[in-house]
Amino acid sequence: MFKTNDIPVYGNNGICTITDIRSEEMCGSTSLYCILTPMYDNNSTIYIPIDNNKSVSSLRYVLAKDELDKMLFEAEGREAVWIAAAKDRGEKFKAVAHIENELIN
Repeated sequence: MFKTNDIPVYGNNGICTITDIRSEEMCGSTSLYCILTPMYDNNSTIYIPIDNNKSVSSLRYVLAKDELDKMLFEAEGREAVWIAAAKDRGEKFKAVAHIENELIN
């Protein structure tokens, strides 16, 4: 589980800092939220409800340099596979990203 001051990637928002994890009242109910600040925009705040698995599963750890180097080394020499249909390509990317996230966590 993520904690305050962790630096994950969140969906299309990019790299963020978890500034807090706290209860907030929104729309008449109180829930626990993970509060994010995108690195590219310190004026923005993103509230992720902890009990929403879909939202939380969009948080991914940033790979360390040695992990990234290992992945690139293992991929060297492999033939690239291109999926022509954008929708199918996006679904495949999400599936692979989800599997990678599960392995890291």
